[in-house]
Amino acid sequence: MISKYIKSLGLELEGGIYASDLYAFERKMRNKIADFEHYYKVGSDGSVDVECPNDDDQVCEDWISNIEIKFWHYNVNVLMDFVKELWHKGFVQNDTCGNHMHIRFINLIYVSVFTDVKAHLMYLDEYKKRFGNNPKYMYRLENDYSRACLNQECVDDNVLKTLGSRYRMINLRSIIDKGYKTLEIRIMPYAESSKELIDMIMFNIRTIDMIIEKYTINGNIVLKVLDLRDIKRLMNHNGKKKKIMIKEVY
Repeated sequence: MISKYIKSLGLELEGGIYASDLYAFERKMRNKIADFEHYYKVGSDGSVDVECPNDDDQVCEDWISNIEIKFWHYNVNVLMDFVKELWHKGFVQNDTCGNHMHIRFINLIYVSVFTDVKAHLMYLDEYKKRFGNNPKYMYRLENDYSRACLNQECVDDNVLKTLGSRYRMINLRSIIDKGYKTLEIRIMPYAESSKELIDMIMFNIRTIDMIIEKYTINGNIVLKVLDLRDIKRLMNHNGKKKKIMIKEVY
């Protein structure tokens, strides 16, 4: 378990790396992490463009400029080791890259906290306290892929409407879509070192736990956040309910 409320974390990391270094990284991780392939997936992202750091064209033939790496685990130490080793093997990010974090809670009921705009505003306030003097982080708030919701209408659009935008600072579409049942944090900018990314991951863990604590007593949610009448809006085009259960709580 990652924390008091978080069962597992998933990372989506965009960047560039030499193919030979990627293969070496994967071999090492297979030896260190049991069932590594179960937690790991690699692909590409057309919006990412990280230039080869070498001037030799022949060397750069081995360079992958737009890789997307996904990894999840229920042990925070394994996640941190994964990140450290990836950067150690030469993984590079630039301003075409962004990082996302998927949170699976120990109980799906905790997702309901984030259907309240006040939870988003709490996160935003902590984010500004921590990163307000860093232009790279503040720019993410203006990015079309990670804008913050500042009112309840925006949150409702994200979570309740079939075609609601997923490009939000905190995205609830991944709870409903494709059965992922994860809360997605999209505000994370590119990282220039493994330490920077780990600091951001730990900030998210602590902040999400802090927000949930504001809504709970002894782990029980005491503030009504999603009315049962809204559940009927969580329907697909065929009129069947999505596979999501959020009960009414007080």
